[in-house]
Amino acid sequence: MIPTKADPSPICSRATSLVLKGLDNRWERYQEGYKVCRQEFTKEAVHVLRVATRRLLIILEILERLFLGMKARKLRQDLSGTPLAYPIPGVK
Repeated sequence: MIPTKADPSPICSRATSLVLKGLDNRWERYQEGYKVCRQEFTKEAVHVLRVATRRLLIILEILERLFLGMKARKLRQDLSGTPLAYPIPGVK
């Protein structure tokens, strides 16, 4: 008889749900910070974006270790290398 795949435990499902909600939340905050930074390039806006970027990187690191492997590593490296993927007008 071929063994069947066991249903994921409720604890695992809950943990996955929490991590994915965290990813959604951090991605939203990153996007908001990026938008504000593009609109008003201030010290505070840059700080908010940097904090949002670091927190998003942490979530991606967790995902990399738990689920995604190389895909999350690539995302994390892309974010680390270029926190502002698109140039802000007037800033070199």
